Amino acid sequence: MRTKFLIILFSILFISCEEKYDLKLNLTQGKIYKQTVLTESSIYQDDIDSWPDIRVSTFYKIDYKVTDRKDSIFTISCKLKEMKIGFESDFNTQTIDSKEKDNGNPLNKIISNMVNKEFIIIVNERGKIKEIKNTENLYKNLFDGIPQITEEQKKEIAKTFKESFNDKTFKNNFENGFYMIPSEEIALQESWKNIFTTELDGTKMNLKNTFTLTKYKPNKYAIISGKSFITAKINKNESKADLNGKMTSKYKLNPFNGWIKEALITQEMKGMMEVIQDNQKKKSPIKIYNRIMISGY
Repeated sequence: MRTKFLIILFSILFISCEEKYDLKLNLTQGKIYKQTVLTESSIYQDDIDSWPDIRVSTFYKIDYKVTDRKDSIFTISCKLKEMKIGFESDFNTQTIDSKEKDNGNPLNKIISNMVNKEFIIIVNERGKIKEIKNTENLYKNLFDGIPQITEEQKKEIAKTFKESFNDKTFKNNFENGFYMIPSEEIALQESWKNIFTTELDGTKMNLKNTFTLTKYKPNKYAIISGKSFITAKINKNESKADLNGKMTSKYKLNPFNGWIKEALITQEMKGMMEVIQDNQKKKSPIKIYNRIMISGY
C-alpha cells in the first residue's frame, strides 16, 4: 500500500513539475524576418475522383522588418519581394511572374510594379494583427512602363488586383501562419484547441483546430502538429457552395522568436456547387484540395 502511495505521489509531483514552454512571437526591433509561401490548389468538378479541372498556384516572398516594439506589440514594415501566379485549365494556361517583367507580358510588369512597396502591420505576440495600413501603396504607379494599355483596361485590372491583394488578404495570409500559437505556456505532448475564421473574396472558412506540441529541441526548434475540421461557404458571382472537410498541418518554429522555419498544410473539402447559367440553376459535386508550404528565417 505504501509503495502504491509513493508511486502516485511521485507521478503527481512529476506532472506538476513538467516543463512548459511559452511559444510566442518575440521579434527583435530592427531585424528583417523573411518568409516564402507557396499555395497549390486543385479544383475538381462533376467527376471529383478524376483529374482536376482547374489548378491554381500562388508563390510570394515577403520581408518583414520590425520597426518598433512596445512590450508584446510589434510594428512591422512589409515588402513583397517576389510574386508568381499560375493558372491551368482545359481551356487556358497562364503564368504571371514579377521576375519576368521584360518578357513582353504586361501582367508581369504590373505585378513587378507591386514589388518593394511598403505597407505596415501591427501585430501582437500571439500572431494576431491589430492593424494593417498603407496597402494602397501597392497600387501606386501600377501601370508604369505599360503605354499600350487603355484607361478602361487599367480600371478593370486594378479592380481585379485590389480584390485579390488588399488588407483582408495580407491579414489572412499572416495570421494563417500563426493561429496555431497557444494562448498560454504548454508542455510537451500537450494539446490545445481554437477556432480560426477567414472571410476573403467571397469565401468564408471556419476551422476548428486541435494542436499538439509534438517535439521540442532547446536551441533548435519546436514542432506543432494540427488536425482541423473545415466548414466553408462560397458565394461569388454566379456560384454558391457549401463545403466540409479536414486539414492536417505541421509547423517547425524557431523556439526563441516563434518565427516559422517550415510548415506544411493540406486541406481537402467536398460539397455541392450551385451555378446559375442562362437563368437556370445547375448543381454539381465539387472537391477542392489545397497544399500550402511556408518557409522562413
